[in-house]
This record gives sequence, C-alpha cells and structure tokens, in this order.
Amino acid sequence: MNTVTCPKCKIIHELTKELANEESLTCLACGTTFKNPYYSNSTNTVSLTKKQKRGIIVFVVIIILYLIGKNDDTSYSSQYIVTKDTYAATDKQTRDDLVSYALNNDIQAVRNLLIQGKAVPLNKGEEVYLVSYRLSYCVVRKKGSSQKLWINNECVKQQSK
Repeated sequence: MNTVTCPKCKIIHELTKELANEESLTCLACGTTFKNPYYSNSTNTVSLTKKQKRGIIVFVVIIILYLIGKNDDTSYSSQYIVTKDTYAATDKQTRDDLVSYALNNDIQAVRNLLIQGKAVPLNKGEEVYLVSYRLSYCVVRKKGSSQKLWINNECVKQQSK
C-alpha cells in the first residue's frame, strides 16, 4: 500500500486503492488539500507484472524463431549450377563431418568418406536441382538422380534462364 505525506503538517497517510485514483487528497488531520502524487490522468494505463512482461518476451522470441525456421526450410525445385569443384555429403551428419574435416585439413578423413560412399564429388558447372534450402547449406540432387546431397550454399547458384 502506498503512503502520502501532508505537505503542511507532515503526517503520513496510507493511500487506499480508491484514493489512488483521486486527483487531489485532503489531510484528515489539518484539512489541507494537496495533489495526489500517485494520480495518473490517463485512464487507459495498463501495468504489467514482471512475470507478464517475461511471458510476452518469451512468446515473441518463440514466434521469431518459428518464422526463421519456417523460412529456413523452404522447399524448391529450381535448377542450379555447381559453382566450384567440391564434395557433397549423402546425409546431414556426414555434411557436418565433411565441414569439420575440411576445416582441420584432414584429407585422409575426407578420402575415407569418399571410399565409404558417404561423400561424392561435384564438378563445377554440373546441373543440380535444389530440394531444400537451409541457413548454411542446401539439399540438392544431381540431374537424372534421385539421391539427395547436402552441400554448402556458396557452392551452388541458380541457373540463369
């Protein structure tokens, strides 16, 4: 509960919820009328608790992440061209491994993926169809093949018409 002090006699009064909405108050001890420091002339003021504010922020973040994820998984069927000689992986995990091996310059590990058939070479200028697009990689298939391949986005571009 809020308190107010009379400016004349300095007596402290407890302010009830009903009086908090009054523009002016009258001291019960000395009769002085003074302005209510808690009065707000805006009747449409909405105050939220910290828990409510936190809930709204969490909700907005979830919506934003949902929209990012939705845009991140758009399906396509456009024809693309491989922009440089590279390797593509046969699944997402192998693509992640391939990137890791390349960053560590582990040529033998990359060769092992090729031997196991988990990675395949793609040549510059080769035509592929875009199956789906993600933030850092995309899924393609070679022209004439049904096998899906995971490849870095910068290794393909849309074919000019």
